[in-house]
Amino acid sequence: MKPVKKVLIFDFDGVIADTLSIHVQIYDQLSKKFGLKLIKTPEEYADIFDTNFYYALGDLGLPKEHIDDFLASWKKLFHQEFKNIPLYHGIKNAVQVLAKDNEMCIVSANSSKLLRLFLNSRDISDFSTILGGEEGKSKVSKLRSLKEKYPNHDYYYITDTVGDIIEANEAKVKSVAVTWGFHNREKLVKENPDYAVDSVEELLSLF
Repeated sequence: MKPVKKVLIFDFDGVIADTLSIHVQIYDQLSKKFGLKLIKTPEEYADIFDTNFYYALGDLGLPKEHIDDFLASWKKLFHQEFKNIPLYHGIKNAVQVLAKDNEMCIVSANSSKLLRLFLNSRDISDFSTILGGEEGKSKVSKLRSLKEKYPNHDYYYITDTVGDIIEANEAKVKSVAVTWGFHNREKLVKENPDYAVDSVEELLSLF
């Protein structure tokens, strides 16, 4: 077994794949069906991720008893669109390079089943563990479970949102903010991530 130096935990949306426009499109469809707050711009949608995505849905008008139906509808629509979702330039190569010396994981609010299908369709097989929405709504608990699975290592959560930085801090995991996703650099650095990188090349250099 290869020695593990670090556990690199990636968010998916906004870090590996450029999904913001698909998110906005799906939300627009479901907001009408579920009577949620109207969102007019991608920037306004990205504000949902100032906190945990699932908790934010309640603030947008989704009753708890409807969340399972909402998520089932979301997964169906996302699955219909994911073949058209682009990877960020250079991220596939970066993942493959980093996987040589580090344990690679994903923690996401998205469906772990759909993420596996998406990654398989892009010939990406470097993530040993994928914890998506099926494994719980709290990213804090998922990050802590990875610390238990891989004890006595350094842990880094690579993310593009303020809400994830907050949850990484609570889980006592170092946060790496990438500025090419849902939230811009100015917004991210206000939350004091441990690191901030502006390109995939900088991410590679960090590790």
